[in-house]
Amino acid sequence: MNAWLPSAELALGSVRFALYTGSRIFADRLSDWALAAFQVGDRLQRGSVDLVTHAGSATYLTDAVLEIAGAASDGVRNYLPADNRALTVAELNNNFDVFNLVRHVNRRLDLTDSPPLPLLEFVERAYRLGPFAALWAIEGLGHDYAARAVATGQQLPRLLIDPPASGLPESTLTMMHAGMGLAFAEHLLSDLTPYSEAVQIRSVLSRYIELCDENSRPGYEGAAYESLGLCARVWHPEVVALIDRELRLLNPPVLAYFWHGVGRALNFLPQYIVPGILSPWREIVRGPHELARLNLTAGLAWAFTLVNMRQPRLMENLLRRRGDSLVASEAFSNGVSSAVVMRLDTTPDDPYLKAFCEYRPASSGRQLVKQWDALVTQPCRHALTRFHGILRKRRRLGEIFRYQELADLVDRLERTSPAT
Repeated sequence: MNAWLPSAELALGSVRFALYTGSRIFADRLSDWALAAFQVGDRLQRGSVDLVTHAGSATYLTDAVLEIAGAASDGVRNYLPADNRALTVAELNNNFDVFNLVRHVNRRLDLTDSPPLPLLEFVERAYRLGPFAALWAIEGLGHDYAARAVATGQQLPRLLIDPPASGLPESTLTMMHAGMGLAFAEHLLSDLTPYSEAVQIRSVLSRYIELCDENSRPGYEGAAYESLGLCARVWHPEVVALIDRELRLLNPPVLAYFWHGVGRALNFLPQYIVPGILSPWREIVRGPHELARLNLTAGLAWAFTLVNMRQPRLMENLLRRRGDSLVASEAFSNGVSSAVVMRLDTTPDDPYLKAFCEYRPASSGRQLVKQWDALVTQPCRHALTRFHGILRKRRRLGEIFRYQELADLVDRLERTSPAT
């Protein structure tokens, strides 16, 4: 029996490698919706291999059964009764609208085929899409602007510092940096596999951090760092654990941004884009350590708030289903505060922002009202009246792309000399 085990592990390792190689080649050729269906199937396929590997583990089998039961329970709550079905459809539409805006911004803004891009002209086009869409269109614009620069092979330092980017409105900077970071991550992570040597992974991560530092305006680096997690979780989930391991050694401060991006990705992941089938909130507990779990929660809350701000009832429905667990951590309220800071900075005249922050649950249940106050009302108030103004004045808005106590950060900034 003992002689069989190494051979079995070797064989299963070969199966995993074949699955990975084949799935990456196939996934790269799929449309967005075909990719969503494929990733669900691919997850199930990989799960079947893991089931064989852990067939003798009672703990693994128990956890698998509990996850299946929990997913089924989520589905029932999402689609029954009819009112919940309507909310689920609204959430689906929001997810797809944002996913489509960022992925296909070139169509919405009619971007020219050849560089250089007249950035200010396209920023104006982005804002003409309306306040909700503008935020995501600007992220897509930042991605395409940086991706074109990468594709030309030109020297990249100061990409969002020097002309033509030097004239960008301040309100565009957070999402332009997020889009730029996404382009860098797409370019560099394509060289990694789950079987890459540690030295190669460190080289890729070092180059990524270097590109973000060289091309970002001071104080906005965090917005670029965070996109590494977004790209890794959506397109290269098999290397997330490897990146975590190497970043802990290479650059621990960037690790929080990375896991915040992984959390943000969960809201847009094709396999989760249809609410109620698989739940992104269940993935948080798989974070390998406390820093990861806090930033996963904050990142997912950040994305959920921004995407669904037009319909506060979607947030109310989420708290009705998960409020007891979410209120136990400061990370969810941090994500809400950060999302409100982001929205206020990018589109200050957005009427949906005011309506969201002033919303009160339709339910008269004391528990839900109390949770709403702790997780939404107070974070909104702090973001609007204190956090945004100080962070923007001190040019530290990149800090909202990771979990931390924003009140403590703002206190420290207020005690220091203003930025010159």
